[in-house]
Amino acid sequence: MEVLALTILVSLVLAIIFLVCFTCEVIKPRKNSLEHTSLLPLDDDPTPPAKSAKN
Repeated sequence: MEVLALTILVSLVLAIIFLVCFTCEVIKPRKNSLEHTSLLPLDDDPTPPAKSAKN
């Protein structure tokens, strides 16, 4: 019985962590949609990094 209580406790903690992370992600303002952000790693033509002003 103690193992069942421990399993339920761990499951509840993981569910709460998921809900907090999901809520933070939904509330966070962004310039692009979630779909655009999730597809960025698949972009074939990444923008080149800005060159520094060092000579």
